[in-house]
Amino acid sequence: MEIVLETQKLKKEYGGKGLTFIVLEDIDLKVYKGEFLGIMGPYGAIRSREDHSFKYFIYY
Repeated sequence: MEIVLETQKLKKEYGGKGLTFIVLEDIDLKVYKGEFLGIMGPYGAIRSREDHSFKYFIYY
């Protein structure tokens, strides 16, 4: 099957003024053509920002 998205050791952090928040760390992921990827989390979580990060990597 064809891989359309693959990450290895993905890390994402935000911060400023001495504070750093790690929101993703050491993520290995493969998404194959025809599969769906869902990102879940509680209300107010950082997931909408991560959705925006991933959209730049997905090309069909």
